Amino acid sequence: MPERMAQVLLTALRRQAEPARPVEVEVTDRETALAAVDSAVLATMYGESPVGIAVLDPTGCYLRINELLAVHNGPTPEEHVGRTFEEVLGESAPAVRAQFERVLASGTPVAGEDVVITDVHGVPRTWQATWFPARSRDTGRIVAVVCVASEVSQLRREQERTRVLARSGELLAAGLRTEQVLDAIVDLLVPAIADWCAVHLAGVGDHIELARAVHSNPEIDPTLRHLLDVTPVRRDQGYGAGRSIGQGRTVRMRGVEDTVLERIADGDGVALALLRRLEIRHALSVPLRAHGRTFGAVTVARSDEMTDADDELVENVVRRAALALDNARLYEQQREVAVTLQRSLLPRRLPDIPAAVC
Repeated sequence: MPERMAQVLLTALRRQAEPARPVEVEVTDRETALAAVDSAVLATMYGESPVGIAVLDPTGCYLRINELLAVHNGPTPEEHVGRTFEEVLGESAPAVRAQFERVLASGTPVAGEDVVITDVHGVPRTWQATWFPARSRDTGRIVAVVCVASEVSQLRREQERTRVLARSGELLAAGLRTEQVLDAIVDLLVPAIADWCAVHLAGVGDHIELARAVHSNPEIDPTLRHLLDVTPVRRDQGYGAGRSIGQGRTVRMRGVEDTVLERIADGDGVALALLRRLEIRHALSVPLRAHGRTFGAVTVARSDEMTDADDELVENVVRRAALALDNARLYEQQREVAVTLQRSLLPRRLPDIPAAVC
């Protein structure tokens, strides 16, 4: 099947200067019939196909691309022609070129491999791509490489949510201690669901302390920690962890714009610069609440959109984490009581034992 598709595309490329028009075929003329079929198949694939299709020469320059794939890259199909991966895809190009080069090196198809490409709007999209060589009928040499790709972003997100949910049940039901539960929360949510995660715990009085903060990008992690250091959380705040703890409910921030960041920074230029560097588009703060008591909040954020399903998953994980933290707290309190009791039963000093006389 890939070989036949390659030949169809290759044949059509030779005719691409010809205007598209309906073709009537005499059934008895086999060559004309095949040519007409090739033309019809090509028109369907480029015009109506539910998958992305691109044809590139052996140097990685686009020869053809259909609208479905081109619209995510930015340039029109015509503007792709003659341009390389690097010119069109930017930072996403190396991963795509690696798959392309494997086809040229092996001369065989590369089937069903995922590749993440950031679209023209800055949104990462996952594509499942199949690549195969198109060979000249005369020489057998590879004259083009064909890519057929289906977007699987939503499917991969759903699979990741399922894995996170299953893993959260295993981790948070394991009788962990407080520090281990806090580590499990950020490990579950970053990078699977969010770019970064922060966990705040309510202390004595109105004090709220930062217990964990992790960013998926190690280079930006110091920026996140610096931001959280210069923007303390308070229960009377109208956003984020402070509001979530104060009201005991989930606080969502969608489509975060610069005016929102300015309000959060509250005139602090340093905080505003840090917020902008994090490129927050969607944020969610979920209260840590168990047995009617709110004792903290988990905040996650991402530079692209989080769906309702993502929000529900975060809330589910945080609910489980709250129970695990509460159980850990009770266990540690009981253990401390037991240790204190044991110590109180020990003599304050060891008895004097007379030396043995031989």
